[in-house]
Amino acid sequence: DNKIVIIEAKSRQFNESFKYTGDWVKDKEFIEKLIKKSAEQIEIAFQKIQMGKVGQLPLKSGDISRVYPVIITYEPIPMHAKMQRFIREHVKKLGYLSDPAFAPLEIININDLEQIMDCADSLTLIDLLEEKNGSDPHASDTNFRNFFATLINSREIKSTGWQKKQWEKFGKEILEPNLRFK
Repeated sequence: DNKIVIIEAKSRQFNESFKYTGDWVKDKEFIEKLIKKSAEQIEIAFQKIQMGKVGQLPLKSGDISRVYPVIITYEPIPMHAKMQRFIREHVKKLGYLSDPAFAPLEIININDLEQIMDCADSLTLIDLLEEKNGSDPHASDTNFRNFFATLINSREIKSTGWQKKQWEKFGKEILEPNLRFK
């Protein structure tokens, strides 16, 4: 279609105090390094797409109607209460992702992405982001994991078996050769 997802993956380890407290307001380093830098990189990627500097896209840059900016973290981060709103407001204050083509910024964990893979026959990432940021502001503000869990349960979406296959592969290739049980 005429929609794209721009993903900024962050593998940086968060400091231990932030992981346990989740105090976004006090941890300026976290906001500076994760939020600002990621939003800036997503913005630059979109500008390059608009200028035609990114090849092999299935659509022309002028045809893009919606851009879904997503930050994917390697490890879980505290996303309690209305943290999505706090993050989005901070990004806007910094002057990023203000083009009308941008949907609200999402921060998800790599495990959430793996959950999506398990439903790939039924939903795409864009489907989920559109649904999450639709007419219900409570859904938009909540963390992705809670939204996704509620959605798949309410729609009774079936698993593709992807995760089970990954765990079976992990068991055969990693666990069995390296762990011996008596």
